[in-house]
Amino acid sequence: MTAKPTRPRVQRHVTLWDLDPTTVICRRKGRHEIEIDEDLDVDLSRRHQPYCCYANTVIFYETRKFGRVEVARRNSVLGGGISPELYWWDGQWWELRGGRVIFSRGRWIMRHKACDNSGAARAVNFGWALKD
Repeated sequence: MTAKPTRPRVQRHVTLWDLDPTTVICRRKGRHEIEIDEDLDVDLSRRHQPYCCYANTVIFYETRKFGRVEVARRNSVLGGGISPELYWWDGQWWELRGGRVIFSRGRWIMRHKACDNSGAARAVNFGWALKD
């Protein structure tokens, strides 16, 4: 008995999240873009160096005389899931498109960027409007 070839199946996954205003700060950056600030809850000064790795991990290093030493490791709550990731804010869905770690107001923050005009966000927003 021989195995018959089967047609490959393509599945598209979307992860949907509701942004909690108690843990993140959202603001409009442009017509189709927002910034989402997530506090990394690490008590380190500006002299430490963040390094983003894996899907949602930030490692902080301190430079010393003979190299650098890891001093803290934090995981971002947003990002790192199945792509695309969509977030509900201000009455519509936004797709996470990347981010960076910044030092702002004396705290280390992961600043994510999201847009509402990506293919996935448009499809879900358009479908969402049809259901109302």
